[in-house]
Amino acid sequence: MIPRASLDTNILLRMIAGGSRSELYARWQEKKFYLIMSLATLTELRAVLSRTEVQRYVKRDKGETFLVFLEERAIFVQPNLSAPTCRDPEDTSLIATAVGGKVNFLVSADHDLLDDDELIEELARLGIRIVKAEDFLVAVRGE
Repeated sequence: MIPRASLDTNILLRMIAGGSRSELYARWQEKKFYLIMSLATLTELRAVLSRTEVQRYVKRDKGETFLVFLEERAIFVQPNLSAPTCRDPEDTSLIATAVGGKVNFLVSADHDLLDDDELIEELARLGIRIVKAEDFLVAVRGE
């Protein structure tokens, strides 16, 4: 079974910046996982990519190209508005997308998600693991 994953904006930015050198990007292209998003998570990524400080690492045209690619290749779902929440309200949309998309993995580098034991437990009951990108890659490689 191919796993379903929602990627936090911080992970998507790394994937965009790395381009073809990004193992996460390569695994997605190899269809080792399905990338699950919502319009809300896409909107957040678009807003972050428009920030001047981000454009030092991800040029506007590269970001725009990736956004189009996401729109074509990601699986878009309705967020589950009754999903659990965490201490950072800005993560609500990502969590709701993960729950609505019935993902196996929520991939993030955000400690508001990774260190929230209550959230980890609630999502685990729904079959969702919150993991760092490195741990997710181990899982999709089958190691």
